[in-house]
Amino acid sequence: MRLLDTEVLSLADMAVPGRLAAIGRVLDGAGDLRPERMDDRDPPRRRIESAEQALAELEPELLAEGVLELAYLRNEPRVIGTIDITGEGADEDPPYPNEVSFSVDDEWLRDEAHRECVATALRRLAEATDAYIGNARFELPYYKQVVPMISAPLLKAGLPTPTWAKGAAAEREIDHVHWLNYYGPAFVEHWGRDRLEGLGIRQDWTANGGVVVWATKTPFVHDRKIKRTTDYAFKQPFFERLGVNTFVHEGYEPGAPGQYVPTFADHRRHAGRLLE
Repeated sequence: MRLLDTEVLSLADMAVPGRLAAIGRVLDGAGDLRPERMDDRDPPRRRIESAEQALAELEPELLAEGVLELAYLRNEPRVIGTIDITGEGADEDPPYPNEVSFSVDDEWLRDEAHRECVATALRRLAEATDAYIGNARFELPYYKQVVPMISAPLLKAGLPTPTWAKGAAAEREIDHVHWLNYYGPAFVEHWGRDRLEGLGIRQDWTANGGVVVWATKTPFVHDRKIKRTTDYAFKQPFFERLGVNTFVHEGYEPGAPGQYVPTFADHRRHAGRLLE
């Protein structure tokens, strides 16, 4: 069994009244992904009737302490999720962003309607959190292939390996092209909407000015025969439109902060709207 991982990252103030309720409404409206349990334990044990109601009860704690870390799950299909609100961590440089994420069993995703369910949840979570970036991908098999491809030659040459768009590197690069790729409004501003129109096989534009780009129809794209990350055909349009050095790959040349992707200052300019 493999898990498809889905996440959105945000620098918006999660303590704004109504923000947790908006996240809760998305989870309640997520169909088969709607959580059945939620609390601060792992695994969570508290049964809930409504994520919006459960989060509303926790809002005073968030407002008082500025941080909140929750786990949520559903038994069938198997869904494991987290809500990690970092408070002032989002204001640090580089920031520790707020995150809402969930993972779901791969076999459930063989159904097209279920894949639509994941895509809708990603789009709506991006809107509710006013996220700056997000994605849906099978992480483990892909990274087991990609990391050695990229890191091994660098280690052999005694050169530093990539940080995979973590921390300050997120102002210079994006880690990969995934099945679903959410780019927030600062990315749209930086690249221009015309470069994103028609990219991938589909684009779902979000109410906060971002876009979810489908790179492929399904997430089942891992190919053991691939020898270089740039050999994946579905990535080529992204390289051509957005620049190959926007993404970590073999031999990539990192740009200056803000050269290929927006800076955290750009993302903060766009953060903060609460969409109903």
